[in-house]
Amino acid sequence: MSNPDKLGIYNLALNTCGEDEIYSLSETSKPGRLCNRFWEPTLRALIRDYVWNELKVQTVLDADAAKPLFNFDRSYSLPSDFIRAMNVEDDDIYEVIGTKLYTNYGFTPTINGITFAFVDSGPDTITDSDSGFLRAGFKAGDTITVQGSASNDGDYTIDSVVAGTITLDAGDALTTEAAGSSVNISASEDDIRVKFQYIMFSEDTTLFSSLFIELLYFSLASKMLIPLTGGDPNLTTYIENKLSILKSRAFSINALDNEPNSSRSSWIDARR
Repeated sequence: MSNPDKLGIYNLALNTCGEDEIYSLSETSKPGRLCNRFWEPTLRALIRDYVWNELKVQTVLDADAAKPLFNFDRSYSLPSDFIRAMNVEDDDIYEVIGTKLYTNYGFTPTINGITFAFVDSGPDTITDSDSGFLRAGFKAGDTITVQGSASNDGDYTIDSVVAGTITLDAGDALTTEAAGSSVNISASEDDIRVKFQYIMFSEDTTLFSSLFIELLYFSLASKMLIPLTGGDPNLTTYIENKLSILKSRAFSINALDNEPNSSRSSWIDARR
């Protein structure tokens, strides 16, 4: 069964309040206005308050040119969809302040091995049978230095990169060379990065678990209950009790899912 879309979640919340459904996200009726008013703050609070596996994201951040005033060596601008920090690779000491991540850690993308082939293909490419380019932290726009190859040592600019292929700028030329040499590929020393895992904000309801959706529409209903019904005591009690149960489930699942090195049972995998 597919997840309800945004309008579907609005109507689940309205049904919970004993109200009729609306037919458009732009509806100007009182229920429609209330749904639109409370949607984003309710959604943001729900994402922030729990660790939702479906909203975890891994990314690579670029260090700011200016260093922090004190306490930390480097700062990084947070992604625009950032909600909550989860992990900085290789550094347990970090802090989020405003729109910045502060940490003492940073690395320059570097990769070495015997799995790199060079292809004169217009645009020319460097391939890695081990698919390690993204894991190493390379990005479009990087100037890279190749060392140790038979025919392609030099500096190049990345036009695009996926896990197993670096595509170079049109002006860069390679000589076709099979993998086998021990090659080192590195970005500029000025390209300082950090690997960061965080919880993202999303309105894509196809990502949400069934528990998330249920918590979301009951939370929306609790916000709209007084303006819609004047605070019907029976509905208030029902919604409060239901939210208490759902929140308890969410906290329990968070504890199980995020316990370090915990074994996952079939029940945990099928919990939602």
